[in-house]
This record gives sequence, structure tokens and C-alpha cells, in this order.
Amino acid sequence: MDGMSADELVATYLRALSSGDVDLAVSLFTDDAVGHSLLYGATEPGTFYPRLFADTSAAHLTLLATMQGHDQQGATMISFFFHFDWHRPQEPRRPLTSLTRASGP
Repeated sequence: MDGMSADELVATYLRALSSGDVDLAVSLFTDDAVGHSLLYGATEPGTFYPRLFADTSAAHLTLLATMQGHDQQGATMISFFFHFDWHRPQEPRRPLTSLTRASGP
């Protein structure tokens, strides 16, 4: 999140997801980050995004809301809510809505 506004961070993340850009997606996380996915479980970004993008034939994303605040220790928190119309090869589309949270110093 260094140097990025909440809107820039969210736009960059959604651009990485919609274009399948592994390097861009992973660059948004710290080295010790772990994501939690219902499909893939607890996974490091460097493992998660290649798997997700390999399982994706098309993705259409619509940002619904962005929220920003601070946790009890004063770290900035950003949450964003988006619709993810996900298509996997050889399977019917799987539309879902995601609430994603990012935090930092």
C-alpha cells in the first residue's frame, strides 16, 4: 500500500485480477501475506494467483464499494466489495461477490 491511495490500490488489484497479471497481483502483498480462499484454502499470494489464473478462462469484475479506516493499533485498513463473474474452462460460470480486506501500517 506504500504510496498508493485506497482507490489506486483497489483499482490496481482489480486490474490484476481481470487481466490475469500474476506479478502485479503478488506485488500488492507483503512477503509474509497469506490469503484465505474458500476454493484454495490458506495460501501465499505467490501460489494463489497462478492457481487462480490457471483456473480462469474469463473474469468480469464490478467494484461495488470501498471502505477505509483504522484497526485498534492504528494500522490503515481498506476493504472493498466487488462482484466477480468468474468463468472456469469447461465449467459453467461461477458468479460470486467478494469482500476483500487489506491492512498496513
